[in-house]
Amino acid sequence: MRTTTVMTGTILTSQIRKVLLCLAASIILAVFASGGSGQKTSGNNEKDSSWSKTSQERDSRLEIASREQYVVAHVYVAGNVHVKDRDIRRRLLTGFTAGDIFVREAFDNSLKEISRIKAIYPVTLNDIHVRLDEKEKHIEVTINISERRKD
Repeated sequence: MRTTTVMTGTILTSQIRKVLLCLAASIILAVFASGGSGQKTSGNNEKDSSWSKTSQERDSRLEIASREQYVVAHVYVAGNVHVKDRDIRRRLLTGFTAGDIFVREAFDNSLKEISRIKAIYPVTLNDIHVRLDEKEKHIEVTINISERRKD
C-alpha cells in the first residue's frame, strides 16, 4: 500500500512538471509574438498613443462612445494596493461593465459609487483614461485609484 502512494506521488509530480513546461513554452511564445519585448501587446500601456492624454480628448471619446453605442471591452483598475479589485468592480453599474453598451450615466454613477469606498480618494474624470477601437466599436477605460494612507 505504501509503494502505491509513493508511485502516485511520483506520477503526480511528473504530470505537474509537464504542465509547468507547457506553461513556460506558452509564455516564451507570447514573448516572441510581442516582438521580444515581454510587454503585452493589447494591455493597458500608458505609452500607447491610443489612450486619451488630455481632458478634452477623454471627454470627446466618452461622448462618441455614448452617442454611437460602443460596447465596453474592458475596465482596467490601476493603483489599488490594499483595496481589492473585486470591491471596486462590484460598484460598476450595468452600462459600464465588460460586454455592456456604454451608457454615460452608468459611467458617472459608477465613479460616484467607487468614490464611496472610504479607503480611497474620490475618483474624478482626471483619474480616467479612455481608448476607443473605432473599427470594432469598443471602449476601454482605465480607472486610476489613489488609496488613502493606512494609519
